[in-house]
Amino acid sequence: MAPHDAPGSDEQARLDALEELSIFYTPAEERFDRITRLAARLLRAPIATISLVGAKQTWFKSRHGLRLSEVPRRDGFAPWTIRSDGTFVVPDALADQRFVYCGMVTGEPHARAYAGVALRAPDGSRIGALGVIDTVPRTFGEDDLSVLRDLGAMTEDQLRHMELTSAQAELARELDDARRRILIDPLTQAWNRAGLDALLAREVELATDRGRPFALAMIDIDLFKAVNDTHGHPAGDGVLVEFTERLRVAARPQDAVCRFGGEEFVVLLPGCAPDDAPLVADRIRRRIAADPFRLPTGEAVPLTCSVGVASWVRGEAPAVLVMRADVALYDAKRAGRDRVHVAAAARAPGAGARAGSSRSYHLSP
Repeated sequence: MAPHDAPGSDEQARLDALEELSIFYTPAEERFDRITRLAARLLRAPIATISLVGAKQTWFKSRHGLRLSEVPRRDGFAPWTIRSDGTFVVPDALADQRFVYCGMVTGEPHARAYAGVALRAPDGSRIGALGVIDTVPRTFGEDDLSVLRDLGAMTEDQLRHMELTSAQAELARELDDARRRILIDPLTQAWNRAGLDALLAREVELATDRGRPFALAMIDIDLFKAVNDTHGHPAGDGVLVEFTERLRVAARPQDAVCRFGGEEFVVLLPGCAPDDAPLVADRIRRRIAADPFRLPTGEAVPLTCSVGVASWVRGEAPAVLVMRADVALYDAKRAGRDRVHVAAAARAPGAGARAGSSRSYHLSP
């Protein structure tokens, strides 16, 4: 029997445990991405994933070296891993009849070897797997598997301690998998524009009820069009993925990273006071510029970003907050790019912004 055909109460209980976590189709998080980066490095594998196994699909909560965001359940390794008592190893997928026709073997990423360990929910249900994939046949030694088990335990600890902000957690709990899915950008695994709108509405409610400050950073990749024109759109997509990963590293754990559209992003900064928001924004700017971006060809491309920051004032509509941040972003680009500009405050609660009146915040190139 194929793992995706498994019926019975145990499977339903497993799916219920996964749903209880409200983690399926949620944005990527640095705390999980850190684990997949470590897994790939320590096991010398080009690909590492944290997979969650749903009723019909395997979705990657974190992925290193892989462009796919999900695969049909029958086409992944994780459904087999959750049926294993220990680690699950496939030295050569093309020599294993279970995987000869598997979509991840016959298509992207053309997997040949796999090692994984099941991940358990707090109630003990096996909900997914931490795994590494190689594109050539290979064996995995006991030291490799021991490292994988340790990283799997770290992943389970993170699953027990969800760190999404109040607004993000509320949104995840209120929506089912299908509705959450349409709020996630499939390329970058960040919240999309619709997700940002939903989060902003909730942050305004929280700020109004509790008096908690929050701010918004509008971020644009400088001269990104040249990447697409010179190196092609696949290279541009790779830059967008890496750019998003750097945003998550530089942002605070509670911040929400959103893809606003094209090469423009928003980082929502809950609980961030007006004096602190530019500091967070400048840390993001410096992290982006610190190292060149690597293209699939191996070529290194230096990139920078411009940032506009706006802090919410009581009574201000979300659209006005976004507009003020966008005006500040435009001023930053007009002033020479690779800098942070802070928007002027709204004239009064509910009033518009003073367009073009942002001030520069530029600590270092």
